[in-house]
Amino acid sequence: MSTRSAIMAELDGSCIGVYCHSDGYPEGVGATLLEHYTDEAKLRELLALGDLSSLDAEIGEKHDFNALGRELPEEQQTWTRAYHRDREEPWDDVKPAETPTFGELYEWFREAVAYVYLWRAGQWLCTKTYGATVPKLRSIAATAVAEDEERAAEEAASV
Repeated sequence: MSTRSAIMAELDGSCIGVYCHSDGYPEGVGATLLEHYTDEAKLRELLALGDLSSLDAEIGEKHDFNALGRELPEEQQTWTRAYHRDREEPWDDVKPAETPTFGELYEWFREAVAYVYLWRAGQWLCTKTYGATVPKLRSIAATAVAEDEERAAEEAASV
């Protein structure tokens, strides 16, 4: 089972976003965004791919979508997998979503993903969705800490 997420950015007066199927938790997609996607030009290139199967350190080039990581040549093992570029899914099915505001785009994604990541004013923010109508945007690190605290409380309550 995959942890689905949406990667969004407020750019040029609108909000643009793509779906990402795998590893959407803060230690996965969140950490990758923080470490590798803080340059706006690279972020724009990522969003231009449309929906993603998985996010990795590099945007990469067209490659075998179905090959497992270890089956790929070494230089391709850190490449992002995009549905249109790598699996040739129809562009209209996987193109980036764009709305005038974050709230509108959040509403569009919130039932489909567990986490939303938003690039706003030069920093990454995150919210856990699970259908929440009002997003609680905070830093990716704060989201991870809050989840750890929730898990600890749940474990303590079950003892």
